[in-house]
Amino acid sequence: MEINLIGNQYEKKLYSKEARRLISTWGGPSLHDYSARVWSGVIRDFYVPRWENYFKAMHDGKTFDFASWDETWYDKDSLSPIEAYSDPLSSAKTLVQAASAIDYNLIKKPEHTVDFWSPFEFRKAEFTQSFSITHEQFEKMKGIRFMHLRGKDTILIDNIVFAANKRNWANEKCNIKIGPKDKNEIIYVKKDVITEPLSKEVAVYISFKGKVSVDSYGAIELIY
Repeated sequence: MEINLIGNQYEKKLYSKEARRLISTWGGPSLHDYSARVWSGVIRDFYVPRWENYFKAMHDGKTFDFASWDETWYDKDSLSPIEAYSDPLSSAKTLVQAASAIDYNLIKKPEHTVDFWSPFEFRKAEFTQSFSITHEQFEKMKGIRFMHLRGKDTILIDNIVFAANKRNWANEKCNIKIGPKDKNEIIYVKKDVITEPLSKEVAVYISFKGKVSVDSYGAIELIY
């Protein structure tokens, strides 16, 4: 977008802000960061500072407010200077070598994992997370497991809904805590009798509760 062609300062600032939103967090409550761009400038000016500030807040024992930080970034109208690599190939090899030392077990997901949660999702104390599974997975599954992976805080899950064909096929009211002391909880799902062919995908809606930017990372796994 050529900002200089815009008529007045108000429009210039508005379009600049919305352009930043479009290449970073655009997508709505259930698809936040959906439009993320893995561009060097966006990584340098947005993602790296965002995580640096998050980990600093964690180190200081404070809560990091992702939403407020993002809004502040949208309002900026400057870009960081570009520093060219004197030897791009050598620099790339150094980065690859550093990445190769990462322990795969730190990022390996459990076998039947279908989704995750992290402090990033807790922009509000209460929210509903959604994702999709195939109708074959839904028909074969017996339950759903919530696994605490790391973090010092505890969260609450109080409702799970499976929906397809414009109706709910399972609705589990629960009141389970997941945290350092309660690392795994399984909810066995009572499904309605399926009397019609299901659509290709079944939507899953899970209600979470916890403080904003809660220190909790976890995985959601289907049980067969």
